[in-house]
Amino acid sequence: MIRRELKSQLIELEKRFAAAVKAKRDEENAPGLVARFHALEVAAVVLYGEPKIAEPLSVAHLRMQEKLDKQFAAAADEYWIRKDGQKTHPDIRRRFCHVFMFEALPGADDNLKFERIFSKAPVWLLHFTGIEWDAKLLGFKLPKLVGAPALGKKARLDRNRWPFLPKGTIDAGGPCSEPDEPWEKIIERRCRELSPRPRRHGL
Repeated sequence: MIRRELKSQLIELEKRFAAAVKAKRDEENAPGLVARFHALEVAAVVLYGEPKIAEPLSVAHLRMQEKLDKQFAAAADEYWIRKDGQKTHPDIRRRFCHVFMFEALPGADDNLKFERIFSKAPVWLLHFTGIEWDAKLLGFKLPKLVGAPALGKKARLDRNRWPFLPKGTIDAGGPCSEPDEPWEKIIERRCRELSPRPRRHGL
């Protein structure tokens, strides 16, 4: 009887330890996971959004999404019908359109795909979206952002919505002479803001 109880306690301890290790690993990998989400979004805009420096980036984002829906929404719906027996929420389907788009691209691994896409992207777009942060977190190479225009005051705040894309233009708000916040602090803050918070009992 005692042996059975000890065995049960050991199994429970092993489960708790495995859960704690997984939680720690997930916490450590969170910035990388969020960076991949962001890099996929920027890649999709590069390939399908036809971004223009003089128009709000939200316009290119909308163009991109409409094209991806036409090309990949049916495949995303088919995937979820096979998995769950029904279509999924449109927001989740959009995310899967990005994934299907990326998986269809040639390249031995994700970083090579990102490098190929961003090597042909407008320098202003890479600078405005903060893609260099993703490159540092994920380990892919970027072309030097030489000649990229400075971000306007509002544009800098817009960029700091990472991992969501900026909505406006790169010069919005006019010249900004204040020093930029270190990118590591922005990433840390945004990951903290986006992480799900545990619910209190009774809420």
